[in-house]
Amino acid sequence: MDKKVKYRKHKNKCEIFDWTDKEYIISRVQEEPQLDENKILKYLKSGNVFSGGLGIIHDVFDKDFDKYQEAYDAIFVLEKDGVYKEESKKYYKICEEIKIEKYTLGPNNFTDGEWCWDSVLIYYIENYHFRISDEFCLHIETKNWNCPQLSIKEIEKFCKRY
Repeated sequence: MDKKVKYRKHKNKCEIFDWTDKEYIISRVQEEPQLDENKILKYLKSGNVFSGGLGIIHDVFDKDFDKYQEAYDAIFVLEKDGVYKEESKKYYKICEEIKIEKYTLGPNNFTDGEWCWDSVLIYYIENYHFRISDEFCLHIETKNWNCPQLSIKEIEKFCKRY
């Protein structure tokens, strides 16, 4: 039975998770590809983009992930009100000194009109055989492994529910 997938709160069914939750990501990684992994990837990659982001998503398996995340979290706490704090300098310096070796860009968010997922999910499946939820896998299979291509109006309709 599937471990409960940690979703962000959305009105739609989502396979979007907290990219900094190392324990959760490790729990979903396998040594071998999951059944039909290539078909799943083809489906995910052909999804309809409905929003995009520009940034670097640090891979939790990078050797400096924990150190980087600790400094990043400290900055977030110090500056949660949007004001730069003098004591943030040392944490920015730590982040700047860390050479991120494993990362992905994004995230871009995709949909098939019913479910949504992001480019980070694709990255973790390709690189670590991250296992998607059984429910999402069954949904993809019922679509015969072919992601429906939506019109602009259908994507707008989806976004209103998102």
